[in-house]
Amino acid sequence: MDNNSFDTKKFKTLKAKWDKKLSDAGFEDIENGDGSLKASTDSRTIQYALKEKEARETYYSIAREFLNSHCFAHFESVYREIWEFHCDGIGARTIAKKLKITSYRVETAITTLQKLAKLKKESR
Repeated sequence: MDNNSFDTKKFKTLKAKWDKKLSDAGFEDIENGDGSLKASTDSRTIQYALKEKEARETYYSIAREFLNSHCFAHFESVYREIWEFHCDGIGARTIAKKLKITSYRVETAITTLQKLAKLKKESR
């Protein structure tokens, strides 16, 4: 879509419609129209977003380290493929489609490997 597409009446009407729906649902955008943060944005919102980003980066760093240092020999070979995709941030349904297996099998493998990598607590 080129930049001129955003200037069309049709686009502006559609945008106004969705902005209203979001507003009616209680959504408050933290950005101005130009993409800069609003001055009124609660700093806790930004801090939370940064903490979440840091937590995700830590998670995937540990996951990648586990992939590179752990021996997958005692697992089915598909476990390593699943974990490689997972380390790249690919979702379970997409992994299942790529490997032509069920989402359940992917989710089970990810949960098993998360526990082994100490990324998820054992359930009691």
